[in-house]
Amino acid sequence: PVTIFAPGEKGLVYVTSKFDRADRSIYAFSSQTSFKICKLPFQQAIQSFKYYQGAFWIGTAQGIYVVDTSGKIRWDIPGLNVTAIYHHPNGGVWIGTRNQGIFRLDDLNMRLQTLPASEFPLVLSSHENKLLIGTEQGRLWEVSPEFNRKPIQVFQTQHEIAWIKSIGKNQLALGSDQLYLLDTKYQERMSVSMAAKDVVNLGNGNVGVAATGELKSPIRIHGIWVVLNWRM
Repeated sequence: PVTIFAPGEKGLVYVTSKFDRADRSIYAFSSQTSFKICKLPFQQAIQSFKYYQGAFWIGTAQGIYVVDTSGKIRWDIPGLNVTAIYHHPNGGVWIGTRNQGIFRLDDLNMRLQTLPASEFPLVLSSHENKLLIGTEQGRLWEVSPEFNRKPIQVFQTQHEIAWIKSIGKNQLALGSDQLYLLDTKYQERMSVSMAAKDVVNLGNGNVGVAATGELKSPIRIHGIWVVLNWRM
C-alpha cells in the first residue's frame, strides 16, 4: 500500500504516504471530519508510523524522526534502518531495526537487544508484560523488557508476520498470509488461510476478523467480518 495509518486521540486516525510525493502531508480522519495536520519535512520512505503523546514517531531506512503536529522535527536518531516502533504500556519505546538489533529507548538512553543476524523485525507488541517481535522471516520472538535473558523463539509461521494483537488474557492473534490464534504458551489453537487485517475479541470464545480471501466452513460470514470460534 502507498498509505500508512496510525491511531490517534479523540477517535482520529492519522494517514500519510509511505513514499515521497508533491504533497507529503499527514491527514487526520474521523467518522465526521478530515483535515490536514502538517507537511512532513523529509523525503525518506516511511517504514513505521506511530502517534504517541502529541507527536508522530516515524521510522525510515535512514533513521527515526519524532515530528510534532506543526511538522517540526523534535529530535531524530540517524543511522538506523527502522522497521518497527512500539510504545510499551509500562514505559519505554522499542525500536526494531534491520541488521542492527532491537533498541529500548528511555529518555534518549538506548539499550540494545540483539536477534540472530538473519531476523528482520516487522512488528513489535506486548502480551502479559512480555515484549513480542514478529519478523520478516515468519518467526515470533519473546523478549524480556528488562534485558535479563536472551530472546526466545516461541512460534514459526510460513510467511512474514504483519501484526500481533492480544485479544484477551489467554489469547494472542498473529496476522500473516494466514491468521493464527495462539494460547499463552504459544500453542496454535487455530489457523485459517486468510489475509486478516484486524481481529476483535467478541467473548464466549468468538473473535471477529476483518479479512480478505476465500472463506470456508466452519467460518460464518457477516459482511466484511468473519466470526471464528477459537475453541473448536
